[in-house]
Amino acid sequence: MENKFLKVIASKSNEELLEILNSKQDYQPEFIEEVKILLEDRNIEIKSDEKLLDVLRTQNPYFPQYSLIREELIKRGRENDILKIESEIKSSMVSKTGTKEQIEKQKKEKRDGALQFKIIVISILVFVIWFLYSVQPTNNPNAETEQEQVKSVAPIDNSNNSTTEEPKPEKEKVELSEEAKRQYNIDRQFSAWDGSHNEVEKYIKKGMNNPDSYENVETSYSDKKKYLIVLTTYRGTNSFNAIVTEQMKVRVNLDNEGNPVSLREINP
Repeated sequence: MENKFLKVIASKSNEELLEILNSKQDYQPEFIEEVKILLEDRNIEIKSDEKLLDVLRTQNPYFPQYSLIREELIKRGRENDILKIESEIKSSMVSKTGTKEQIEKQKKEKRDGALQFKIIVISILVFVIWFLYSVQPTNNPNAETEQEQVKSVAPIDNSNNSTTEEPKPEKEKVELSEEAKRQYNIDRQFSAWDGSHNEVEKYIKKGMNNPDSYENVETSYSDKKKYLIVLTTYRGTNSFNAIVTEQMKVRVNLDNEGNPVSLREINP
């Protein structure tokens, strides 16, 4: 009878055995123990409810892993624990990073600063144009008199002292080296305004709940010849409308001339 019992368990797939564990209240304890032993033999990790709850506390609510763990805990009847954890996360995020009004205030201050910078640049350009125009040479009223005096002077015969002028050397054409071209192509991948990597910024925004709230804090990179390792720290609002600061490391593959070809996220 015991051999038949073990054969029935062994004939089931991993998904079926995990489903049995999720509904363990419907089976005898001996049956559940045999299922656990079989799953361990198949190298299938069985996470307890408490372990999943601990993992849930460390996840960001707008990341895909959070939703998968949340659905598994709901199947196990831990809705009250989930609500308690989400309440703790929300209060922690709000107290740590501030409200939506604060980020709007920061954006307004940044826009005002940018406007003042533009006004200063325009003022400098206007001054430079005025200065260049004011120093242009004026008409000399004595120019005609000087020309008449030159005409009255007897011409000098330089036939005996004539010398042939040496041709002026042509200016050498400056061509950028392959390394300089490559560095130029790498530099133009980054924003001159805030230093963010253009393609990495697009990639991050695709995974955000509110892409318009994206704000680059700091971006750095390491050149590995065939690819770049770009490390970006950024801010944005999550599903609770609270501001969070995150960091992402991305590998940007390059062609021979330093242009971006593809990218993928690297786990920290």
